[in-house]
Amino acid sequence: MRPHNTAGGDPVMTHHRTLLALLVSAQLVVMLDVSIVNVALPSIQADLTTGPVALTWVVNAYALAFGGLLLLAGRATDLLGRRRMFVVGSAVFTVGTLLAAASDHAWLLIAARAVQGVGASALSPAALSLLVLSFPGPARARAMGMWSAASAVGGAAGVVAGGVLAGSLGWRATFLVTVPITLVAAVAARRVLPADDEPTHAGLDAKGAVLLAAATIALVHGVLDAAERGWATAPVLVAVAVAAASALAFLGVERRSAQPLVPLGLFRSRTLSLGVGAALLGGAARASTFVLTALYLQQALHLAPMRAGLAMVPTSATVFVVSLVALPRLLRAHGVRRTMITGLLVLAAGHLWLAQAPGGGGYAVSVLPGLVLVAVGVALSFTPTTMAITSAVPPEHTGLASGMAGSATQVGAALGTAGFVSLGVAAGGAGDTLTPAGFAAAFTAAAAVALATAGLATLLPRPLPDVPGTPRRPRRVAAATVVIAAAGVLLAPAATRIASSDATGPVAAAGSPARDAVDLDAVDRYVQVQIEAASIPGAALAVTHGNRVVHLAGFGHDAEGVDVTPDSLFRVASLSKSFTALAVLQLVDDGLLGLDDPVVDHLAEFRISDPRGSLITVRQLLDQTSGLTDSTVHPMSRPQPATLEDAVADLAPVRLAAAPGTRWSYHNPNYQVAARLIEVVSGQPFDAYLHDHVFAPAGMGSSTTVDRDDDPVTGLADGHVVGWGHAFAVGGPGTFDAGDGGVVSSAADLARWLVVQTNRGRAVDGTRILSPSRLEEQHTPGDGAQGYGLGWDTDGPAGAPTRLAHSGNLLTWSAYMEVLPRTGYGFVILLNAGSGLMVDQLRIFDGLSSIIEGTDPAPAGAADITRLDLLLGAVTVGVAVLGTLGVMRAGRWSRRARARVSVSVGLRAAPHAFVLLVVLLYPHLAEQLVGGREVTWEAAAYGWPALTALVATVAAALGATWIVRTWFLGRSGARP
Repeated sequence: MRPHNTAGGDPVMTHHRTLLALLVSAQLVVMLDVSIVNVALPSIQADLTTGPVALTWVVNAYALAFGGLLLLAGRATDLLGRRRMFVVGSAVFTVGTLLAAASDHAWLLIAARAVQGVGASALSPAALSLLVLSFPGPARARAMGMWSAASAVGGAAGVVAGGVLAGSLGWRATFLVTVPITLVAAVAARRVLPADDEPTHAGLDAKGAVLLAAATIALVHGVLDAAERGWATAPVLVAVAVAAASALAFLGVERRSAQPLVPLGLFRSRTLSLGVGAALLGGAARASTFVLTALYLQQALHLAPMRAGLAMVPTSATVFVVSLVALPRLLRAHGVRRTMITGLLVLAAGHLWLAQAPGGGGYAVSVLPGLVLVAVGVALSFTPTTMAITSAVPPEHTGLASGMAGSATQVGAALGTAGFVSLGVAAGGAGDTLTPAGFAAAFTAAAAVALATAGLATLLPRPLPDVPGTPRRPRRVAAATVVIAAAGVLLAPAATRIASSDATGPVAAAGSPARDAVDLDAVDRYVQVQIEAASIPGAALAVTHGNRVVHLAGFGHDAEGVDVTPDSLFRVASLSKSFTALAVLQLVDDGLLGLDDPVVDHLAEFRISDPRGSLITVRQLLDQTSGLTDSTVHPMSRPQPATLEDAVADLAPVRLAAAPGTRWSYHNPNYQVAARLIEVVSGQPFDAYLHDHVFAPAGMGSSTTVDRDDDPVTGLADGHVVGWGHAFAVGGPGTFDAGDGGVVSSAADLARWLVVQTNRGRAVDGTRILSPSRLEEQHTPGDGAQGYGLGWDTDGPAGAPTRLAHSGNLLTWSAYMEVLPRTGYGFVILLNAGSGLMVDQLRIFDGLSSIIEGTDPAPAGAADITRLDLLLGAVTVGVAVLGTLGVMRAGRWSRRARARVSVSVGLRAAPHAFVLLVVLLYPHLAEQLVGGREVTWEAAAYGWPALTALVATVAAALGATWIVRTWFLGRSGARP
């Protein structure tokens, strides 16, 4: 290839920016196709009527061809020409993509995916080699940062785009979306990329090429197969043996060849050898994290695949931002070696955080901080590793070095994924299932590998071929110190949990009380300590045993400063569903309707646009299998209904997400329809019916039900949201909750409600509320209802549940009740603070359950969410300061920008525009993390004030900065 002429200024300007955009877009497409097909697999299976084995090969065929041919394609890039291989790779990739989109058989789709992988294996090393040679000095750091950012965005965008395209246009659109990019790349390459020298065919020995391809393909195949079959199976052992034999034969051929395909003398370079080793180990540590986390999100937190993919988006966004903003500066200030080591240490810290995630907490507290640390580590370690490898060879071997870097990373990723998953399964001791102990063992092992890779990186020569051009500055050292300190703050809760010495953790029950006596003092101590640690102002508690109320207690105060007592009123949120379900069952007892009757037989106004709606039965409303889901009904952003009749009418345009009775999905409007059904069948308003037939007979004299969560009730103060370690008294957001969450009650009243559940449908005074057979039916989960009965979560077989429970959350209130039928004990806990995360609340609920059962509550850091909130608050203040400085300096920035071309200014704005786009989509991303339920900015502010404040501040800072910059540029006649 002809040498690049970089004279006349910074090469990252003018023509070189177009070149960089072309190369980066190629990497974006390669990474996009790694993940874009995953979400579309169910659609592919249904359309092509294929099995799970073929689906696995739809994914693996691409990975096998891509990873197996990278090294060979890298060498071919050096010998045949970089531009030539770039064009060929783009063309082959496009052909494979078109074949995939046109496939009508599974085998044709698998073959097309393999063709795509072949094209990607030629495209990726050619693009990386061109980038390394085209951007010397400080410009290379920025170019490599954009390369890493493209990889991150490609992986994340693949998940999101795959789900959107497959759901709206069909799975074939997931392939067609990349065709315009690769076609433009192939055409533009001849105009933008530097011309190649004449190809050198002498060095491409056919025997070595065949053996190298056989070795790498067999190894990648063996590792991929091991993840499915296990290491000790015949196909895996045969593949590994073929790989080993081919590799040995390849080494023998290369030693004797006058023109070796891979000059073995290159490995005399300590930088190259250690760099390839670091790529192998680092690939294992990095890739395995994302696979393990995806499994944890789906298996432990029960997120759907699409939601699990979206939960990983913050990781890619972090890699994107760090790669574009921090990485080039760190490389210029501290060089490749130090940046790589720092990244690997942060990566290990993220693994250690995630190793504690299975111990308790949800996504936002236990998983997200660890993923952010991992993302920072990936951004700071991946690119420096690649730079170390490519800088260790002469220019004529950069294609081979690029292939080495990619191949080592791919093989390491496959080995790490298979190895760590196998280790986790073995450590969990639960067959093929990953348990919390298994996840912890796998993440800990990944941390050890990351630390070992950091140790290997310390052996790299000093100085490495660092990025020249900018001297180290003391303020960079200070910045690094701040980063390390921030990492320490993040690691503090994890380290505390490892040592099991959190001073603010739950107070364990004293000893192990006998089954005929719960340690009620331990219960009270636990609640008091936990609400103080969680900044929850007040709570009320009731404990029952059989047909007796054995304990009532109040803790703290309400929003008006009045002490909470067992008779204080609380909004009980979704605990209301058990009352609505029992009221329906009373009508069944009276012979006025049947559980398996279609709803429309008794409620003619229940007419929805989906014709399957006429098949929905009363039972399916109550056990949440009606086919109505939060993804099809978006109630928060539209005007709230005024009555139950209006709520049913609002469902008219809705279509079902599934046929009735085939899929369980927790959905509040099911119970609004049930409440309206009660009104029509009984002839009484819903609130009057509950008072006359449920509350009064059960002795629940202070209980009532309302329509909205902000309706005033005499004696009821406001609830609270908790943020930054403080509780703020606020009214509810004003959502319509009749039937599903509108009951207002007290701990004393709800204790009597629990007695009804354990006393065969009779109240404390013996009054019959419901027949025993109907009560048993209420406590029995329906077919396909995933353990949900009629208004109760249930564990155990039909007719003999081991646990009945239900939780509730109105964002400003939360509640939980539980009954243990085998022991006769039950309890209810009411809290006058809610949360979108429910981390502290769920810990309190679980701890109380453990104490009531006679076991110690699991240790957990009570202040984890507070620490995270305070950290987010500090970041929010920092963003506000930076945003203010950005606005104040907009004039000076615009004066410098006038000297740049418009493309340069636009590219500088691109990272900020991407971050702003993610921020503006925050409510929509949050929807996927809460089951598809609609999230508005108001709901997000109630649910997690600290994060929402940070997101809003970022949006305001970026928006204001660029508005003012654009105004200054407009005044001068320039444009961004």
